[in-house]
Amino acid sequence: NGASQTLILAHRQELVEQAARHCQTAYPNKTVEIEMGNNHASGTADITIASVQSIRSKDRIEKFDPDKFKLILVDEAHHIVAPGYLKTLKHFHLDKTRKSGPALVGVSATLSRFDGLRLGKAIDHVVYHRDYIDMIGERWLSEVVFTTVSSNADISRVKKGAGGDFLPSDLSKAVNTEKTNEITVRSWLAKAGERKSTLIFCVDVSHIKDLTKAFRDRGIDARYVTGETPKVERSERLDAFRAGEFPVLINCGVFTEGTDVPNIDCVVLARPTKSRNLLVQMIGRGMRLFPGKENCHIIDMVAS
Repeated sequence: NGASQTLILAHRQELVEQAARHCQTAYPNKTVEIEMGNNHASGTADITIASVQSIRSKDRIEKFDPDKFKLILVDEAHHIVAPGYLKTLKHFHLDKTRKSGPALVGVSATLSRFDGLRLGKAIDHVVYHRDYIDMIGERWLSEVVFTTVSSNADISRVKKGAGGDFLPSDLSKAVNTEKTNEITVRSWLAKAGERKSTLIFCVDVSHIKDLTKAFRDRGIDARYVTGETPKVERSERLDAFRAGEFPVLINCGVFTEGTDVPNIDCVVLARPTKSRNLLVQMIGRGMRLFPGKENCHIIDMVAS
């Protein structure tokens, strides 16, 4: 039917940039364009990678002719039932199953949603599934070593938020104390001080800043990224971490999904969670294979 274009949809800056890099490497003869923020794609490239927020804003989607697309690929596809995605799919006539039109393919390491929305609203069936345990056994993923440390934080009074996980404001007050942060730093020094690239997950911005300070006070070059970090700075800091220029990167939810930093050899869970998805995503950041990396050390700061 003459359709030859591909659209890749993602919901975060890092994922869009990452997909563009991979496409340029894998398909050097194809035109690759980005539709995100100030980057406006022509709508006619062989492969367009778009952030769902940008493609949905104003009339930016209108330049994409649904009849010219053979494939719509959704990264982190457990987000696909969110309104922004469903509206985008509708533009490409993918709001219902039909014989013609582009194929819709979603990829994700998270097969369920915390809010219980059914992915079946957008996806017909699972065509390929691989379990973490099998992937470690077959050396697609790195081995993991677990250490649990009692953080002494008391979360017995922390309320639950809308999604069923802990309410961040309550949780931050409980775990972001001088004592708990000190225990986290001491535990890292004792158990993982020789690790090259540690990613730490915190509750919120104040927790990130206080824990970063606790590390830096001990002479450890820890740096942080939050959702408020300007885009350019965020990319530069992540690239420096990827290049092994400093040993500890601290964040809250910025790098839970899809961020590809294969050299991570230690993950510190400085925030408790009730969400199995979030837990798997945080641990998963350290499971990529990397030359010289034997395993990834997961340090879970367990609250009482």
